[in-house]
Amino acid sequence: MVSAVVSVCERPHQSFFSRLLLLLTLPKGEFSRQDVESVLHPWQMSVDEDEHLTGYTIFIEDFAILLFEGATSSLFEAIERLALLRGSDLQKQALPRIRILYFTELHGYRLLPYLITAQIPGIPAAKADTDSENETEITEELILEHVFKIYQGLTLVSHRLATDNFRMPEGADAYLQSDENRQLLPSIDSLYLLDTSSVAEGLTWTESEFQNFFRGKFDIRLHSEPLV
Repeated sequence: MVSAVVSVCERPHQSFFSRLLLLLTLPKGEFSRQDVESVLHPWQMSVDEDEHLTGYTIFIEDFAILLFEGATSSLFEAIERLALLRGSDLQKQALPRIRILYFTELHGYRLLPYLITAQIPGIPAAKADTDSENETEITEELILEHVFKIYQGLTLVSHRLATDNFRMPEGADAYLQSDENRQLLPSIDSLYLLDTSSVAEGLTWTESEFQNFFRGKFDIRLHSEPLV
């Protein structure tokens, strides 16, 4: 069953927002869309309006691609909430896998005034693209192309939503699956490549690497010039 939920949170004008693009791997039979919603939805319902996330949580087979926008503190909180899916089971510490594909701080506007949660069927990449990649070594440039294509596609869909003045949650699933919109969303091959490639692993962050990089101890010391 394909379904979608839209949380509409109209909010006053704010000047700057950050964006975060994540890939979540959810092995079939172990984690579900409901599990992800259970760690995000109650928290979002309890926070102040200016701390709400907007963007997308799109489930595609055993993956979820998430584009969140909002206050930087809310993005970090979202990562911590998703990490709670692992619980205390040592056998599941590596699952679900969370990869930070892209982060940018203090953008000037939100792509969407709401958070769309949807589930859509996976489609393979175009045969020409698959054949080309099978014949090409997986390079950093190729991985970055996939990340940029996902980010660009979600951005373009957002502009279409705004242009079409989309508001009705019950129409979100059909809207995202229209031919012109589905081709902008990632193929299952692209998500699989980003999840399994060692090159992608070297270019992206785990949630702990991301947190440590931005919140870890800053060891550089700057020595002042002597005053004359």
